[in-house]
Amino acid sequence: MQYAQLLSVFVTAVTLTIIGVERYMATVHPFSGAHQWLRSHTGTLLLLTWITGALYACLPLTHTRTSEFTLNGAVHLACTADNDMGQFKRRLFMNFNFILTFLVPSLTLTISYAAILKRMKRQKAINDYLNDCQVLNQVFARGSEKGTL
Repeated sequence: MQYAQLLSVFVTAVTLTIIGVERYMATVHPFSGAHQWLRSHTGTLLLLTWITGALYACLPLTHTRTSEFTLNGAVHLACTADNDMGQFKRRLFMNFNFILTFLVPSLTLTISYAAILKRMKRQKAINDYLNDCQVLNQVFARGSEKGTL
């Protein structure tokens, strides 16, 4: 169970980060070589994400054990962290896990989507300006046809 949890958290976080970076590249740098490379290698990146996630999820398996407990007269098994790991190593792994699966993806997505938003606002301002120019051109064109200008 712990393996599946670590695997799914890792793969989800990294996949969403790849999607965010790909959207950033497609929006902010649509014709760059990096965007073309990313588009053509997305499948490979996702496969590497699963392979890396599978290996990463194996790390705590060496320090996991099952223990029996009784609940409502039935015996159940629970996976728990084995105490031979030591508190320092456990905290180190938990902090690394937090940074790898939450902090880095969150910062990457925040920066990516902020850049996309900035680009979209700038593009909207340009489009608004061009629309205003087009409207003014139409007004001047009508005025010159009527001879009022």
